[in-house]
Amino acid sequence: EKQAVIIEEDCLHQVSAPEGGTILVCGNLYSTLDVSGFSEIIITGDVRPDGYIRSEKSCHAFIGGRLEGTLQSSDWSKVWIDSDLSGVLKTGFSSTRIHVNGDYTGSIIPHEQPFPFFLTVAGFAANDSLHRIMEYYPNRFNASIAVSDVPPGLYPQEDSHRRNERGNCFARWSVQQQR
Repeated sequence: EKQAVIIEEDCLHQVSAPEGGTILVCGNLYSTLDVSGFSEIIITGDVRPDGYIRSEKSCHAFIGGRLEGTLQSSDWSKVWIDSDLSGVLKTGFSSTRIHVNGDYTGSIIPHEQPFPFFLTVAGFAANDSLHRIMEYYPNRFNASIAVSDVPPGLYPQEDSHRRNERGNCFARWSVQQQR
């Protein structure tokens, strides 16, 4: 049976869950969470700049506040950030689904090599930041962006980004509203 770790306050010290399981932090994360095995990680507050979530297997993560630190998954993951992503999210093997309920000003990079991922941003994301993601994930990501600094539409619009050596490029994002 998987273990459950419950921390009923801010997490100030390193926590390890070698078998995975459910990890619940009722507050902010200021330290490192190391998990292996399938994990469900719930942080009711923020992952502060020194906070680090390291998952060696698949994980579902819910962050009730901001991701200012780092979340790294070595395998597939589903990540819900209920506020802003200003930190670093390192995607793993297989696929990743990310929902940011606030603004995206951080970085999304592959942990080892790029695999497909899907991003939804309910707040603002600059078009340049999405082009930076595309540098790491050519043909490997799709996104839905509520607000950006470009007119509503499907991006990238440049022909050079819409074709590759095999034909069509599948890295695309939609923008619903311009700020």
